[in-house]
Amino acid sequence: MGTCSTNESDECSNEFCCKTQIKTATPGIYVFYGTTRGTCRRLAYQAAERLTGRSLPVPSSSNTAVAPCATCGKETGSCLESSPVLPFPPGRGLTGDSSFAVGSFLGKPVYLADLKGFEPEALVSAPQGTVSLFLLSTYEGGVAPDSADFFCRWMLDASQDFRLGKGALNKLRYSVFGSGHSAYQQNFNAVARAVDRQLWQLGGKRAHPLTHGDEDKGDTEDQLVKWVEGVIARLIKEEGVAAAEAVVTGSSKSKGSETVQKEKDDKEKTVGSEGAKVNEEGDEEEDQFEFEEEEEEYDSSYDEEDDEEEDYVSEEDEEEADASASKELPDIEELGGDGLIDAQEKQKTGGDETSDNANQPLKKGRRAKKPERGDRNKSTKAGAINADASASASPEAPEMLNRMLRASLTKQGYKLVGSHSGVKLCRWTKSMLRGHGGCYKHAFYGIRSHRCMEATPSLACANKCVFCWRHHSNPVGRAWKWKMDEAPAIVEGFLEHHRRMIREYSGAPGVRPEFVTEGVNVAHCALSLVGEPIMYPQINALVQDLHQRRISSFLVTNAQFPDRIAQLSPVTQLYVSVDAADPQSLKAVDRPLFADFWDRYLACLSGLKEKKQRTVYRLTLVKGWNMEEAEKYAELVKLGEPDFIEIKGVTYCGGGGASSLTMANVPYHKDVVDFGHAIAESTALNGTYALACEHAHSCCILLARKDRYLVDGNWYTWIDFDKFHDLANAGAEFESKDYMKQTPDWAVFGSTAAGFDPKQNRVRKTRRHRSNANSVVGTEDGEDEEVEP
Repeated sequence: MGTCSTNESDECSNEFCCKTQIKTATPGIYVFYGTTRGTCRRLAYQAAERLTGRSLPVPSSSNTAVAPCATCGKETGSCLESSPVLPFPPGRGLTGDSSFAVGSFLGKPVYLADLKGFEPEALVSAPQGTVSLFLLSTYEGGVAPDSADFFCRWMLDASQDFRLGKGALNKLRYSVFGSGHSAYQQNFNAVARAVDRQLWQLGGKRAHPLTHGDEDKGDTEDQLVKWVEGVIARLIKEEGVAAAEAVVTGSSKSKGSETVQKEKDDKEKTVGSEGAKVNEEGDEEEDQFEFEEEEEEYDSSYDEEDDEEEDYVSEEDEEEADASASKELPDIEELGGDGLIDAQEKQKTGGDETSDNANQPLKKGRRAKKPERGDRNKSTKAGAINADASASASPEAPEMLNRMLRASLTKQGYKLVGSHSGVKLCRWTKSMLRGHGGCYKHAFYGIRSHRCMEATPSLACANKCVFCWRHHSNPVGRAWKWKMDEAPAIVEGFLEHHRRMIREYSGAPGVRPEFVTEGVNVAHCALSLVGEPIMYPQINALVQDLHQRRISSFLVTNAQFPDRIAQLSPVTQLYVSVDAADPQSLKAVDRPLFADFWDRYLACLSGLKEKKQRTVYRLTLVKGWNMEEAEKYAELVKLGEPDFIEIKGVTYCGGGGASSLTMANVPYHKDVVDFGHAIAESTALNGTYALACEHAHSCCILLARKDRYLVDGNWYTWIDFDKFHDLANAGAEFESKDYMKQTPDWAVFGSTAAGFDPKQNRVRKTRRHRSNANSVVGTEDGEDEEVEP
């Protein structure tokens, strides 16, 4: 039992205080959350704040928070000095020591609880009046978040266990909020949908319909607020106006009647603003609570077999549907809208529903088939989500970046252009402005790093790679569904922001003035900043605009859009990211949104064969993930027969919930070289490729085709940019050998310079930690620093 550290003589009027013993289970409102990256924990705290009206500090790295007493208001370190949380006394509540009280609502204590420490069987013994709110995310592949794994497995077992009976949770009121992204199609909020269905099958009663928090539809916090306000309104309705008045009166005993009435009016206004308004007769606007159950394909890793599934609705909604269906007439509220059309269609078809309207919200006068409660052999099918259809239904396409995304990307140093593009100054651009050396593209292809602009016309991506150095702060999507800016305006925005950032280095210590002057005159554009540039519908127009300005184009794609590769106009150099050699590894490393990701991947690689300009496979090696099967990579090389193969060690960007990578996953430069030799010497390639260049500073090597770029014993991997622009702007067909240039000795593999331009001044940093000689670790893509022994 937790004890309060206040003086024994001090009385705390809060029955939920830590020194109050309640020996029997007390009906309460429990805000449960399951999370991997902490998103649902943050949302759960915000939900509790809305319920209690109190500000709660959200822990940054722990599931435990420090909360003052809900009534006595003692600061942390006073009332809670000996107990950082509010633990449950023995026999109290449902959650034991895994949660803490944060306040009250309608006379009931409100508890926050991480599902990781929750014993699910406690739900079966929940006292009448218990309300449980669940906030759940879905991790890649449709699996439960780490902290909710045991709970979800228990729910699956319980929903299929005939011994529990169909009324096992008949005393429980619940509501589920899922946090996810609709681009994941059948896995969108799969865990939330499963838990909602299983609670219902076990006899639980919904306090509010399942709500899908969708990052693709804007700020998830705004969607959470609407859900919580809906829950509040429904609970107030169930308690009745008398109970609401009792809460207001009980908390204001010392106040006059006018003050009490004012607080009551304010409460009604607050509830009515987001949910259904409770008036003096206790009525609510039912339209706020129409059961908008989306019929999605449910595909969870917890389902052991593909059972046939049916639509289901809550008891309250079924009663409303029965009453309306018996009349065969539309509601007066629906006249002139979709309701009249639905009713007419129903009369024509005899009331039978088909799969064509499986995605429609359930409304009065429409009834879905309802399985028996406790039917363990049938689970709910929540039909397929079509992210593209929802976007196209909007009269005006939304902008790609919402307020939170803009703030996050701006904080990371991006200069946002229009509604979906961005530009950022590369670390190697800054380095070469000081004469401290260029990036690996300088060594491999001859670009001038201080004249290179890193940008993207699409901040959205179709993958969520584990090694993404942007920590997945950019949007995701499978197709273009946003407002589109014109290509010339984007290029102008790129150049304006980039030149301004270059000029800001004028006069900075160590910066060479002549390089600033040259840097303002952009010569190269790396369309690889973040996201998937090839998704942008006007990518051809954008590339041609760059070439007309005599700016070369280096475009990187994630191998998920084969049709876009086929339609692509000539670029200076086309990259395809080749991150794995088999479907299982690709799914684990790239975490693609497409269900047919492997077929798309192979089609993209095969499509490179048709390109006459320079093509590159870009391999990012992650130790322990994708470095074991060089022979399989060699088979993939045969599909596209690229001009070059870039192999680079993964960049470690620090810890965080976005990926599970650690420094142990970062290979040494020697590891990368050995892997390159293994591919070049594979039986599948039969000596077609050889190691041509290296940039040890970036832990990167280049393999090139010997039959095209090894001429009279000399490598020709560099680019004659003037020749390329002449050819590209002439409009005639040309191929990669038409604009190749000899590679300098210092950039060739095996040279003592190891890819560092001798004209630059090298800056070495001595590290104190142990490491192998000449090993490399990364701090950001292009921010690699050599480690001295």
